[in-house]
Amino acid sequence: MLHGKMLTVSFIPIRRLHINVVLLVLEQKPIGFLCWDNRKMPELVELGHNCIIPGFQGKQYGKAQLLEAVNRLQRLHIKKITVTTNRQLVAAQKNYESVGFHLTGFRRADHLPEYAQELMEYVLIL
Repeated sequence: MLHGKMLTVSFIPIRRLHINVVLLVLEQKPIGFLCWDNRKMPELVELGHNCIIPGFQGKQYGKAQLLEAVNRLQRLHIKKITVTTNRQLVAAQKNYESVGFHLTGFRRADHLPEYAQELMEYVLIL
């Protein structure tokens, strides 16, 4: 329950692709997802695609989704979680920092030509 509405979280392992997905559902409507690469577990997990659809952003759903992933990873005894964002996504930066991630540096996204800016790398040590 968040904001008086039924919020559920589904965990979907996709073993063939070595990823796990957290799907956030509000009153039977998917509103967000987050995934992670599990090939380096238990030493490291890299989060990716932490998304909430427009219209539901800015209402703490992204934080609930991120906390669900972090809590699940803590139970799996993961040592370190990393995530990358960019300077334009200020809400994402604040979300990561609000649950304990720390900015560790910047790097260029040479492998992603659509991102001309530097990427911001965050880490959470568990």
